[in-house]
Amino acid sequence: MITVCVPVYNYHVTPLAMKLSKQAHLADFPVEILFLDDGSDQAYAPFNDSLSKLNHIRFISQKNQGRSRTRNHLAEMALGEYLIFMDCDCDVPDDFIAKYAAYCRPGQVVVGGLQYHERPQDPSLWLRWKVGVKREVRSLKRRQAEPYASFLSSNFMVPKNLMSKLAFDENMRGYGHEDTLFGLALKRHKVPLVHIENAVFHQGIDRADAYLKKLEQSIDNLVLIGDQAELAEGFKLFRYYLFIKKAGLTRLFNQLFNRVEPAMKKQFLQGSDSLLLLDLYKLGLLCQKSRHSR
Repeated sequence: MITVCVPVYNYHVTPLAMKLSKQAHLADFPVEILFLDDGSDQAYAPFNDSLSKLNHIRFISQKNQGRSRTRNHLAEMALGEYLIFMDCDCDVPDDFIAKYAAYCRPGQVVVGGLQYHERPQDPSLWLRWKVGVKREVRSLKRRQAEPYASFLSSNFMVPKNLMSKLAFDENMRGYGHEDTLFGLALKRHKVPLVHIENAVFHQGIDRADAYLKKLEQSIDNLVLIGDQAELAEGFKLFRYYLFIKKAGLTRLFNQLFNRVEPAMKKQFLQGSDSLLLLDLYKLGLLCQKSRHSR
């Protein structure tokens, strides 16, 4: 059996559930679709609470426990020997489950890839869209060349018994970096990682103000990871921070960032999608938060 595992938070997932239910019905092998709502606002209940009426669907709610714990909880509740994880704000191709089924192998993890639609018209969405297109979307050739660095938790398949050994780090409660940590764990344990063409389309693009709040969560997570030197070296942003720290420039960088931070945020909120500016902003946050955490 295959279980499609979908963590849900503040998203209307009925269209996705209907698509997956249809694919499960047409499959010539047993499939269940498991949605786990991680404490969404009550406004979403009328849309999502009735999903269990669809064939092959289980919909379960819990109090908010964070992204990593929710994924681990999904794996614990799943009935399938193989688990397909995907994000709730993604759309799937018609043969999504069938394509993964052809790659069910013990001890092997499979990643399907990610795509975005055309650039949105709303300027408040440009920053998150560009991050997705330039940083998350990778060709199959590139993913195969850098398999572990190209791992994405938004679309992958893993045997359940392997998932129980390599769970997501539950210290990472907020947004960010759980993908990189899981990819590093796969590499460390020498788990075969296969990349295929089975992309989902990311549809739930955050507005700039919401995305900047998520970035702060991701930097908080990176500060936590920084306490484990061996892991921290796997993050490019943290390596830049260590360079600044070793050069004795942390205080100066913090002073400069404190002066320009409001102007940088204002540019993002007005539609700037400069990734260079974004990287400097993230580095400034990391220097700021690392200093305060010690």
